[in-house]
Amino acid sequence: AAGSQPALTQSYGYLLHISQRSTDVVTEAPQKRQTLNNSGRNNSVFGKFDYTLGPLTQIMGLVDINGARSNIANRTENGGVGFTGRLETSAGIFPPQTIANTPSQAEEFQDQFQKEDNNLAMAQLRRVIRPRDIASNPDSTITLSVGGIDNETRLENENRNFDPRDLTNPNSTLFRRNSSVEFNPDVRRTYNQFQSQVDMVLARKNHVIKGGALINSYTSTERYRLEPGSQVALNALFAKSPLLVPAGITVNPQGLRDDFGNLIVNYQQGRPATANFGQFRREGTYTAFYLQDTWAFNPVLTINGGVRVDNFELTRIGANTAAGLPGNGGTNKNELSPRLNIALQLPRRGFIGFLGGGGATRRAVLRVGYNRLFQRPPLGQGTYFGNSAIRPQTGDSYEIGLEKQLGENQVIKATLYSVQYKDYLDVEGLFPGTQFATSVLTLVNYPQATSNGFELSYNYNPTFRNNNRLTLFASYTNGSIKLEKRGSSFDSLGRLVTKERPDFDQEHTFNFGFTYRFPANYTFGVSSYIGSGLYGSRRPGSDTRDGIAEVNLRLATSPRFFSKSFGLDVSVENLLDQQNRYNFYNAYEATRIQTGRRLLTSIYARF
Repeated sequence: AAGSQPALTQSYGYLLHISQRSTDVVTEAPQKRQTLNNSGRNNSVFGKFDYTLGPLTQIMGLVDINGARSNIANRTENGGVGFTGRLETSAGIFPPQTIANTPSQAEEFQDQFQKEDNNLAMAQLRRVIRPRDIASNPDSTITLSVGGIDNETRLENENRNFDPRDLTNPNSTLFRRNSSVEFNPDVRRTYNQFQSQVDMVLARKNHVIKGGALINSYTSTERYRLEPGSQVALNALFAKSPLLVPAGITVNPQGLRDDFGNLIVNYQQGRPATANFGQFRREGTYTAFYLQDTWAFNPVLTINGGVRVDNFELTRIGANTAAGLPGNGGTNKNELSPRLNIALQLPRRGFIGFLGGGGATRRAVLRVGYNRLFQRPPLGQGTYFGNSAIRPQTGDSYEIGLEKQLGENQVIKATLYSVQYKDYLDVEGLFPGTQFATSVLTLVNYPQATSNGFELSYNYNPTFRNNNRLTLFASYTNGSIKLEKRGSSFDSLGRLVTKERPDFDQEHTFNFGFTYRFPANYTFGVSSYIGSGLYGSRRPGSDTRDGIAEVNLRLATSPRFFSKSFGLDVSVENLLDQQNRYNFYNAYEATRIQTGRRLLTSIYARF
């Protein structure tokens, strides 16, 4: 009842979840043999703790510890695969590579491994400062939260057993003009952040006011050392930055270039063949303040308006001065972000009365909104040597949508949206198209981008209401993202913008699924996903994209299936074993193929 106190007494509860997952297909592989050097194991401990002090105060704590070790799915074709995953046949100082003299990564025993540790801890105090005055309002509360995240990732080749100079010495039996082992990496990345936040909700009659503030401090360190696996890889390292190769590298005195257009270089006799670590350290803070009011103006009109103030500051980007690696300048971005959203229940009569609905069904709701967006760059910004600092992405988002109840427990929604971005964030590899690009990534700012789209969704009984055992959903999205000012502007790396779209752009997607609940809480479900293909899946010289399709099945027993404590969950992912290309050759990574059919079985217990 309005104004009453929650009937809560002191209590304590907890949830502890311990899991281990092993698989022989960690990621989408670059070849049909998807299990080759693609295994991994993940260990996880998750704990959530709640303590209720009384009717007004609750304390919550959360701990999440994850550790993983996995292989990197190397190119393992039977030879014939060289730098960037394909062979160049253009004229150059070297003759075209042949299948016979380009061993695969598996044949070279040069598998790469990744180790990752993630730790999260958070504590929260929630206090009710005034119980709700009407049933439709929430309690007025104040919430204090503090938390931190620690992440460490290492990527390395644990089987390195040669001197890099032998690979680039034509007189050595180990000489590799080109090789599927592009680089032997030693990459280490650590990220740490701590966040404090306060949120307040004040509900009174037809107003619900929310406000809050947060401050997030972070540090990150990235270390890179890449040893070339062939002559063309050494040339590519030098072309990217002389700081990526050992001191004393000599350039071919005749200025000869390889098939990729890079100057041919070599190690200087008597000098070390191991490059120094290129190291970057970033420190900074993100602060934000927000205030908004949801105003029930009358029974059919609700207005939500507010403002948010964001500040992103990158106070320092340090470097390895001993290696001569200069630091980059920092960035400081302030933004005032307003928002205004309106929800209007349409009338049951008049010109648009057919949308209003009749009988017991709820009226159709028209939603119109504008939101100013602010997206700070992630901690893992990657690196280019000497580039300007990455800036936050901002945008103006406009949308209009209609929500209509078709019948009991049936809702259909249609939305049109448009977003105009500034400093659009995209990601690519340090060496585009290489297998190793998936581990040495960098963020890039493009001056402007535009995203337009249409979304249509249908939901039937999404919460198993009224004892109906069936739920069903379907959705369709038509959208696109285009980079603007092509040919007349420059990205954050100083390159002329010629790219039309991000590699992840996909025009059409369709999702469909249902779940049926049998007696005793057994459930059977089917979900499907169909995509028209990513922009990066285009083959060289063609605009045709490779579509993506996947059907999944899931069968789950009651959690009291065995001994009243154990349950069984069986899933079949990609039932039809579709193995289409996600991408062919793009700035993000080398060729990746959709993971084929796989069976997942889980046994869990509740005590």
